[in-house]
Amino acid sequence: MLIDVLRHGRADVNRVMTQAERAEERRLNTATAEAAQRLQRLRTRPGDAGSLAEAERGLREARTRGESFRTKIYTAHPELKGQRSEAPAVGGGELAAMVPDEGTALVEFSVTPEAIFVFVVTAGDPLITTVHRLAQSPEALQRLAGDFVAALARRDLGFRTPGRAVSRAMLAPFEARLRGRTRLVVVPDGLVWNLPFQALMLSDGRFVVQQSSVTYAMSLTALREQRARADRQDVRPRSVAAFGDPQLTRGTAGGSSAIRADGLAPLPAAAREVRALGRLYGAASRVWVGAEATEGRFKQEAGGYAIVHVATHGILNDADPMSSHVLLTPSGEGVTAEDGRLQARELMTLGLDADLVVLSGCETAKGRAGQGEGVIGLTWALFIAGVPTTVVSQWQVESESTERLMAGLHRRLAASGSAMPAEALRSSAVSMLASEQYRHPFYWAGFIVVGDGLRPLR
Repeated sequence: MLIDVLRHGRADVNRVMTQAERAEERRLNTATAEAAQRLQRLRTRPGDAGSLAEAERGLREARTRGESFRTKIYTAHPELKGQRSEAPAVGGGELAAMVPDEGTALVEFSVTPEAIFVFVVTAGDPLITTVHRLAQSPEALQRLAGDFVAALARRDLGFRTPGRAVSRAMLAPFEARLRGRTRLVVVPDGLVWNLPFQALMLSDGRFVVQQSSVTYAMSLTALREQRARADRQDVRPRSVAAFGDPQLTRGTAGGSSAIRADGLAPLPAAAREVRALGRLYGAASRVWVGAEATEGRFKQEAGGYAIVHVATHGILNDADPMSSHVLLTPSGEGVTAEDGRLQARELMTLGLDADLVVLSGCETAKGRAGQGEGVIGLTWALFIAGVPTTVVSQWQVESESTERLMAGLHRRLAASGSAMPAEALRSSAVSMLASEQYRHPFYWAGFIVVGDGLRPLR
């Protein structure tokens, strides 16, 4: 589906749906999200098998009702059915455009049941491609990667031990090919999507981010189609829409504001974060904070800006990745009511056309890995909505350090019209790494650039 949309364009469902149809879609989306959240809660605490089976059945039924509704909509509005076709494989010339110089390397992972293969492509005439089979099994590598990510996420001071182990297994076999490469395009597969490549350790003890900026691609085909679509669009003035620290509904407030995750209190650091963007970008920016940072306003306004930044709680839903969402302020009444949970399935229906979207919350990069589709979740939905590049997080991030990392990212983007998102994020991360307070990778390695991050914003 991702490649089809990138090639043929996203069907504008909302444009032709009636008000009653839009209200019914919101009702079904909410019912699916609530069913998925109930199942997720039951899976995280001991309970009887009957309740779990009932919750699983409830989610299946909610999804079925949603699919039936979408089938009905496409039947009623046949003009929305886009022609599907198979995208051709990436050719040599197209691949060369992704590796334009000696400073760039492309690293693609392929995970099979028996082994993980790594393809490294560097510049040359012809391109130089090497294939590396990692020595350990996918199961063993998944354990190593999981140990490393868990150590980073809990701010374990002993993170270097699992970090060295996973780096020896997953980076050392081809590290020599990356020497001197200051820009990396990483195409993960399966378990590799959960591994912070930027925080892997080189043989000299440095982190990858100290040598190279990193951008993640859903697939080579997706990256090619994203670039082709961006090339067809006109250059426009740099403009920024920022939403932060929404007014939470009763039941989502309470607790510490340190982590941008569900069930927590308001986020003063997020408010400072987006207000700083208003000062940085000046008249070209609009900032909505607190009660003004509504879901309805996002849907109405975000499509008109080149950069969209959302600083709020991010909620991952493992049971139903398209129910993963960011929290905004509820808005509207009756059939126009918005519950404040901006879900992935809602994002994908919007015509955002932004050059960059930053989701400055917890676990906004995570979802379910799809064959050839990347990780299906918030980032995937944003690509469907027309966004070629996103900045998203791989774990539960801390609010104060996120404010600092985001400030550095935007300062570099605002200072130069030719700044690349991946390089801007890298520079901000390296700056934090040099400080005593934020040198642990937990603070600077949680955010990644996904998409076309090694080209300047148009």
